[in-house]
Amino acid sequence: MTQGTRSARPAADEEIRERILDAAQDVMLSAGITARVHAQIAERAGLSRPTVYKYVGDQDAIMAALLERETNRFFDAVTPQLERDIPVRERFVDLITFAVTYAREHALLQFGLQQEPEKVLPWLTIYAAPIMQLALSHFEPLILRLIEEKELPEVDSSLLIEIIVRLILSLLSTPGLNPSQSREDLKANIDMLFHVVGHIVNRSD
Repeated sequence: MTQGTRSARPAADEEIRERILDAAQDVMLSAGITARVHAQIAERAGLSRPTVYKYVGDQDAIMAALLERETNRFFDAVTPQLERDIPVRERFVDLITFAVTYAREHALLQFGLQQEPEKVLPWLTIYAAPIMQLALSHFEPLILRLIEEKELPEVDSSLLIEIIVRLILSLLSTPGLNPSQSREDLKANIDMLFHVVGHIVNRSD
């Protein structure tokens, strides 16, 4: 096997894996998250069931891989909000607003929350540790840089990230008093929270 063949193989394998996950998302949006649809996923991807098992696994493995992929896509989209050249408070307000809006517009997540909440909500609450870990890997270098540049006080970066993620997950998983809340209203509410917390901190100094 030549070097070119070896280097092309991982890319081809990843392409097949992505086809399977794309097919899984399409099938689950129509059949449901917990329906036994391994054969439908294979058919939608244009692959045999043994090939699906080889590249991803059984349906539980497909669900886990899909969750990991979509969570990574989520954090890849959210992270740039912390890199913008604006005051740090505005960065955090925009980050939380963007994150909640992104998730509220995510077709598969919203389908699961509406159609099968008993299956989806645990991953946003009692089984949220993997999401916390992914958030830590995405955000911690940026938080540490903000601390080093004196944009943030000396704090436990992992604890700060955990609190932010918990706030985002709470806004996603807990119905609010205004279910039709707009993005602008959401941002105003988050900004108000930061304003109140800042006021309390300033009074206690």
